[in-house]
Amino acid sequence: MDLIGPQFGHGDEHVKHRDKEYVRGEIHSNTIEGFFSLMKHGVYGTWHSISRKQLFLYVAGPACEFRYNHGRKGDGARTLPAMRQADGMRLKYRQQTGC
Repeated sequence: MDLIGPQFGHGDEHVKHRDKEYVRGEIHSNTIEGFFSLMKHGVYGTWHSISRKQLFLYVAGPACEFRYNHGRKGDGARTLPAMRQADGMRLKYRQQTGC
């Protein structure tokens, strides 16, 4: 099993909710739970369902990752980073779905 922690210079730290431990210093699960909440709201409210094959497109693309990283900014402040990220990208439906 691959661990995310080592890729970002962190060890395999975790908290034990079953032991009523929810935070230890900077170790907690709030960040990932917030991201999952944003993802679930997108699935239930906008897309209604997504396939496993295309899940990575929703998670890493502008649908979730960008909204999570830039969500607290106003519309104007989000526009320039969105345009920079889209520069040179062209994704046709056929490329996305493999059809």
